[in-house]
Amino acid sequence: MLKQLSKNSPWYYLHTLIALLIIVCFFQFVPAVAPLTPVGIRVLGIFIAVLYGWVFCDVVWPSLMGLIMLGMCGYDSITKVFASAMGNSTVIMLVLFCAVTAILSSAGIAEYISAKMVGLKIVRGRPYMLTFMLMLVMVAFNLLVSATAAIMMFYPLVKEVSKQFGFKAGDKWPIFVILSGSYIGCRAYQLLPFKSGPAVVYGSYTQFFGVNDINYAAHMACAFVILAASIGIVMFLCRFVFKPDVTPILNGSASLSGADVELTGHQKYVLFSFLVLLVLLLWPNVAPKDWFITQFLNKMTTNGILMAYIGVYVFIHFRDGIGFKDILCREMSWPALYVTMTSLTMAAVFQSDATGIMTWIKEGMEPFMAGKSALVFVAIITFLCMIVTNVANNLACLAMFSPLACTIGLTLGGDVQMPAILFSILMIGSLGIITPPASTLTAYLYGEKEWLPGNCVMTYGILYSLINWVVVMVLGYGLGSILF
Repeated sequence: MLKQLSKNSPWYYLHTLIALLIIVCFFQFVPAVAPLTPVGIRVLGIFIAVLYGWVFCDVVWPSLMGLIMLGMCGYDSITKVFASAMGNSTVIMLVLFCAVTAILSSAGIAEYISAKMVGLKIVRGRPYMLTFMLMLVMVAFNLLVSATAAIMMFYPLVKEVSKQFGFKAGDKWPIFVILSGSYIGCRAYQLLPFKSGPAVVYGSYTQFFGVNDINYAAHMACAFVILAASIGIVMFLCRFVFKPDVTPILNGSASLSGADVELTGHQKYVLFSFLVLLVLLLWPNVAPKDWFITQFLNKMTTNGILMAYIGVYVFIHFRDGIGFKDILCREMSWPALYVTMTSLTMAAVFQSDATGIMTWIKEGMEPFMAGKSALVFVAIITFLCMIVTNVANNLACLAMFSPLACTIGLTLGGDVQMPAILFSILMIGSLGIITPPASTLTAYLYGEKEWLPGNCVMTYGILYSLINWVVVMVLGYGLGSILF
């Protein structure tokens, strides 16, 4: 009967039962050992159960279950827990930026940029320039829309370009471009520090240290360097390692029209206003603090600036634009929102003296980390993060490793650059491209067996995950320690 009513497999319900049993055991049978309090041991049980649910079941209902159970474990009331979760400034920022993304997506800005890039005459007969331009197209897609929407736009684009030049499904060049573009897209998606991944990671920092002083300009600078290095590595691999047959491009005469595409008035406003928005968001991080405009923008905060942008767009009410309802629904990543709400609430609960969790973790980690440098700590935790994010949901991984890094980092003393460590975790944990559960993007790629046959997705995924770990350790943590 249940099989007829639900799409879920029996394993799904078994994992659900295990998650619930974890909570029951910690509520009833696991004793609290000092410095953990009875509330603290229950919170740990809830945290473990939510992580288990995120990995093996879903991200929405375990998140909601976690918030409900936090309101029933003796920590606080359900009303106050939900108010804290939904009223968190980072959660609000995520909602607002999803609305901004909806405005960009509806205007077709990504399609315009891709048509311009691929339609340039400079790519005719130049296979590596065409490959480079397609990587830039994927960068543009990920800056303007969600990561899932980006791959769903990029994949058919590459197929169409390949067909125009005479490539067939399963040929090495389209395989390389699709999978390398997916890697580059993941790097580009983290360039803007206002999306779901940065929201989870930097939100944990705010919850733990009580300050919101992350330098967004430094984040963008480090992310840009990593992105540029990643594109360079991809082009090197294409030219000297994988060496896909590019003869069809050298000899082809494909008609890549697009150079004559023009922006409409609505599109011009959206593109220009988005660039202005980015300047306003980054201004407080780079301009002198005593300037009037800097003080004004600091008072508005990031959320105020985003709300003003959305408000102006709604006020103008473009004939070719979308309405307020569509703005709030079109690109809203509800699963990411629920994960963010729960993970940041958990981070705040961990900090509470009523649980004793922070003291317990510190006492447990001090002997292990004694005499270890910050670099060794970062190398270990990011490598573990790389493994976990490729077998679990990316956001769930970030939600687990961010508070863990903050907690352990506190035991290392003053030589730790926590923003740089969290940035490194973000750049590692946001790249899940080996197994289908790692991300929606990877699950989508595994389903495209015609153009991506055999185990090529996993092969490329392992290669790029290891490359990413090395790049992040050298450029992410190294440069981040200087700039943040």
